[in-house]
Amino acid sequence: MAAARLSMAHLLPSNGLLVGDVAPSLCMDSQIQAAPMQPGLSNDNHPLEKLNPDAIVLIRSKTWDDWWTDHYPGILDPSQKLAGWTVGPGYRIEVFRVRRGETF
Repeated sequence: MAAARLSMAHLLPSNGLLVGDVAPSLCMDSQIQAAPMQPGLSNDNHPLEKLNPDAIVLIRSKTWDDWWTDHYPGILDPSQKLAGWTVGPGYRIEVFRVRRGETF
């Protein structure tokens, strides 16, 4: 996870905003702001419209993938993937650019 945190400084602008379940962990010790997002727990009511992030981050799984694609079709477009890491026992974490001005 340390390598992923170091990479974030090169992926988003200083004071950029990353939204997602592991965003706070990835933004530690950096100038990038983080907003956690977990369905039913925090920031799950129109997070892109309200927070206007530069990117989202998620642990790739059917649950997370379905939530994002149900609410924002096309958000997990492979051409918008900024980075990805495998951590722990095979958890895949990926960061996707949010296209500014896109209508959701």
